[in-house]
Amino acid sequence: MRMPHFFLLFLLLPFFALTQRTSLDLVSGLELSYRSLHANDVSTVISIRSAEEARLSTRFGFNFNYRLSERVWLKTGLRLVNIGYQSTREGLIFASDIDLLSSIVDPANLPNVLKHEYIYQYVEVPFGVRYTSKPKKWQSFIEVGIAPHIFQALSMKWTTDSEPKPGRRNITDQDFAKINWATYAAFGVQYACSQDIQLFVQPSFRYYWTKTMMNTPVQERLFSGGLELGLRKML
Repeated sequence: MRMPHFFLLFLLLPFFALTQRTSLDLVSGLELSYRSLHANDVSTVISIRSAEEARLSTRFGFNFNYRLSERVWLKTGLRLVNIGYQSTREGLIFASDIDLLSSIVDPANLPNVLKHEYIYQYVEVPFGVRYTSKPKKWQSFIEVGIAPHIFQALSMKWTTDSEPKPGRRNITDQDFAKINWATYAAFGVQYACSQDIQLFVQPSFRYYWTKTMMNTPVQERLFSGGLELGLRKML
């Protein structure tokens, strides 16, 4: 984690002082992520789309919650996020595949399938409000908010059918948006294991309305939906 992110953590520490009104969550999630594309040339988008599909992504971190009233909570925190998409291309043809008679050869030592994964690595700082049902053993809730995502790197991974060991490269030196703003919505249930401990599960959806890169002919925006599980400790 870069040094400025430690300062974000210090800004959240005052929540600990309000012990009778706060809680701490440890949360992780799996989700399907993809991207929306916008370009003046629609055929370019169609060509790109033909080889792409959603990717299973992850986020992990913790939340601080502050109780405004019996049923309303404010939330912030820090999450490590890996989100992106993948593409698969089959029927690869190399120069050595074509003989002098222009017939196609398929040597066993050359790859036929190439798979790429494009993984954006972010630090997420959510700011949300949660409304819960009346306090009981089981409670339902809904939550909405915004979440700036601090860019870390774009990780590219690739594998082929002839070389299953993945190659990998991290890219940080291009014109990426340093802060990617997202809105999110979630609903779920929580179970009180004891007076101080709760378990919760929540389906959630995020849309990133900042372009991932500036000054490109194709505008890319990410979105994701999945399931988060968490353990909550009342402070």
